[in-house]
Amino acid sequence: MKVTFKKNEQLESDAIVLHAKEKNKEIETIIDYITTISKTIIGKQNNCNFSIPICDYINFYSSQKNIYGTTLEKEVTISYRLYELEAILPANFVRISNTEIINLNFVSDFSLTNNGFILITFKNGKKSSSSRRFLKKIKEKLL
Repeated sequence: MKVTFKKNEQLESDAIVLHAKEKNKEIETIIDYITTISKTIIGKQNNCNFSIPICDYINFYSSQKNIYGTTLEKEVTISYRLYELEAILPANFVRISNTEIINLNFVSDFSLTNNGFILITFKNGKKSSSSRRFLKKIKEKLL
């Protein structure tokens, strides 16, 4: 893939144009990344609001009727429901259970357990699991 940069001082704001023979998974990944780095989700911690870029979130999960987002530095409360997040998050996020959505960019490895659970290890060492029910959805995102 050839990548070029052209400076244009006449533009009022930055714009990115992709020229491709056809839209494929690689192009969609690039588009998702570009749109993701500019979007943020507000998280709350100790009565303080933080505007955190979507690409910094490792996962979102629900616990005790609250939704939490985890980054490498902190865990914040999110005002969205999981189904709302699922609709606005880019393609590198996948729902692995009724209570969790993960960012595939932070996953170190997947392993299958004897009882049918998928053990997910993140790059920061934390672990999570998914049931067989969500295996098809995870495979679709990975392949």
